[in-house]
Amino acid sequence: MKKVFINTAIVVGMLLLYFVPSIVMGVSLLIASKHVGEVFVWFRDLAPLLGMIIATVALLYWAHFLNFFPKATTKFSLKDGLKLVLVFVLMQVWVAAFSQFKPEYTDNDKAIMELMQMFPLWLMFIFICIVAPICEEIIFRGALIGQLFAKHLWWGAAVSTLLFAAIHLPEDAISWLMYGGLGAAFSWVFVRSKQLWQCVVLHMANNLLALASMQGWLG
Repeated sequence: MKKVFINTAIVVGMLLLYFVPSIVMGVSLLIASKHVGEVFVWFRDLAPLLGMIIATVALLYWAHFLNFFPKATTKFSLKDGLKLVLVFVLMQVWVAAFSQFKPEYTDNDKAIMELMQMFPLWLMFIFICIVAPICEEIIFRGALIGQLFAKHLWWGAAVSTLLFAAIHLPEDAISWLMYGGLGAAFSWVFVRSKQLWQCVVLHMANNLLALASMQGWLG
């Protein structure tokens, strides 16, 4: 019971760290909106960047301390690469299929697009394509499945999938299925490979494609 409590505290603690950049974003916007001048424009952009760096470095150090990236599981073959590509393609097919029933962006995407109007693209790129994938995989796959559910990985994968979908603010069944499907894909890769970095790379690729779509880079 003590171990379960400690592992639950780890998951909660990591989640709190992950919310640091979002909180700093809100505070910096509030302060910048009440003041005029180049200094506060810089503050609006650099304060969230500092929050992202602190949260990401802290979570990476914590993950290293807990051995989420063991050297014994760093081998990677052509077969592994092909599996990741296949999973990535299936993820996009999954999202595209459900998008047919949801012509508008999800609430999560709308919130991101609003932030993209307030912050420069380079900052949003760092947050969406680097910070979020690293932090979310450490929390939802490394800590939740690998730590809290270490002896029941598939149960952990199920819980991880649900919580991953929930944190993306799904407003209807379609949104739940879209984000749940992505979470299930990341969880499957982690359980099968035991390599958290594979989930991070897959997550980064997915978010980069999503950002490209929001920006209209795909035509």
